[in-house]
Amino acid sequence: MPKRINLCKPNQSAHRRSRARHPQLFPENAHAALVFTADGQIIWCSQDRRGIQRKGISPETVGSVFANAPVWSGFLPTDAWSWGQSDGAEWVALVVPAHVQTLLLTDEVKVEHVTVPLPPLVLAGRRLDYYIWAAGAEKWNREPGAPAYHAPFPNVDSEGRICFGSNILPPASTQTIHAAWDIFLNSPFNDHTIANKSKQFPDDVRRIWRELSERNAESYPYEDLQALGGSIGWALGRHLVRS
Repeated sequence: MPKRINLCKPNQSAHRRSRARHPQLFPENAHAALVFTADGQIIWCSQDRRGIQRKGISPETVGSVFANAPVWSGFLPTDAWSWGQSDGAEWVALVVPAHVQTLLLTDEVKVEHVTVPLPPLVLAGRRLDYYIWAAGAEKWNREPGAPAYHAPFPNVDSEGRICFGSNILPPASTQTIHAAWDIFLNSPFNDHTIANKSKQFPDDVRRIWRELSERNAESYPYEDLQALGGSIGWALGRHLVRS
């Protein structure tokens, strides 16, 4: 029967032979570690002048220790609406007030500039997934229970998830979400996922962009927005606050 090797104090010769094949499990300067075994045990291993000590601990004990660790959001942007962490990932949501914006349309041959008014928007990100939804009133005051609407943009799917194409995105955080917003606004919009974003033009939301641009509209026609089917708070919770 092969000789068993202690997880917390490996056989030195075996360790030297395998080092070239496998990366070292613990850093050279580590003096303590949690070991998770295949059968679900959690073992606390520490080393000092007396040698190596090992102690089994419960998941509740581990949870209570890390529950007291400080968590800080950093300095939040002034337009930040919500921030949190779930499943090991940071998420953040911004409120973008109603404003007039010049956007780019492309048909893969030419690029067209249109200047359109936009409704208030919520831009949210988690890891490399970014979402955008619209509020249905210019005076929306960040109420999470307000109805959510499909953001009137191409390249956004039915859930609100943004397709950035080949653009390289930063992982979502309070420090990077404005960069993701700039990438979204300044990239040309094409003919992908253009349906069901406008009541007047259900087949192609770009048509209302062109109409608004041609008449120099200053406010978005809110009655034209298509309802998402839930509140803005519900949309955030569904896609960001998850375990």
